[in-house]
Amino acid sequence: MPKNALDQPTPEQLHGFITGDPIAIDEVVCLLLPQLYRWAIGKYRNLPEDEIQSVVNQVFAETCNNHKRYSPAASKLTTYLIGLIKFRLADLYHDIIEKDKALDFDPDTYENLLQVPYNDTSSLDANTRLARESFFQDASILLDNCERDFLEALKKGEKHLEIFTTILTRYDRLTAKPSHEVKNTKERLFRKLKIIADDQGYSLQDLLNG
Repeated sequence: MPKNALDQPTPEQLHGFITGDPIAIDEVVCLLLPQLYRWAIGKYRNLPEDEIQSVVNQVFAETCNNHKRYSPAASKLTTYLIGLIKFRLADLYHDIIEKDKALDFDPDTYENLLQVPYNDTSSLDANTRLARESFFQDASILLDNCERDFLEALKKGEKHLEIFTTILTRYDRLTAKPSHEVKNTKERLFRKLKIIADDQGYSLQDLLNG
């Protein structure tokens, strides 16, 4: 089998899939879904993992619901699914870029703001302290462990690449391009923080600036 080739369903599973056999469909999903997660996340490292997984799930669900549209004679099922996923992720990337433009999203600005010491809140009024505490409590729940550790390092004013590559290594996320992966992780982190702040009705810049 070629390197990085995906395992394929058996002819019997494919026949059951296109005829709507629920057992065969479940077997195909169990076989292919984890592989397509890994493929998509490895291929599109500049996109948020949770959104990639959501796209893969949507494509798979729609393909299962419309199983008659797939023809084994035309292509492998993985090739068919990957083609659909690529189109959806291209749309997702475009939407994220446009959203960042609309929000005037600048990760460097937020990184600089996070370097303010967070153990000194004496200069903040009560409302700002409560808003910031609520914000970071909500953020802590919605961030994954790697993003949470990145946030703590940024709040301490850490700038060295080695600090962040160590965090990536801890969660088995270090790639052949450490600086690229660090940048992507920071951007995902700040995008999530901005979304959380917007949902709470706050400006992220005001929250971080105090």
